[in-house]
Amino acid sequence: MLCDTGAVCSCMSRVFYERHLPSTTSLRKCSKMPKLKSAGGNDLTTVDHIKTKIKLEGCALPLEFCVIENLTQEVILGAEFFQRTGALINYSRKSLNLYDGSIVVPLVTAIVLCVLLAKSIYH
Repeated sequence: MLCDTGAVCSCMSRVFYERHLPSTTSLRKCSKMPKLKSAGGNDLTTVDHIKTKIKLEGCALPLEFCVIENLTQEVILGAEFFQRTGALINYSRKSLNLYDGSIVVPLVTAIVLCVLLAKSIYH
């Protein structure tokens, strides 16, 4: 999972969605498909949207994701998530603080996070 304050919305790769969520979470048509670009400026193909919950430190948080074709990351938490949760990144403590510190998520390496991510999507 990538925390990207420059991403306008939270995104999920189509591959990740198909591997973990199709039996529990349906894709939803969106009347206003956003035109998204990668950090490198390339156009991204939005498949659809989903509404699901992610589990962070035992708390299930509702979240909407754009499902993207050929996304290089499995899941990207975007700026709307950080704004809604009042997120603060504490570099000295290596943590992400949400809701005025009510939820504190340790920042970990990509290898450990990939394992945690598969367990964090709330079914």
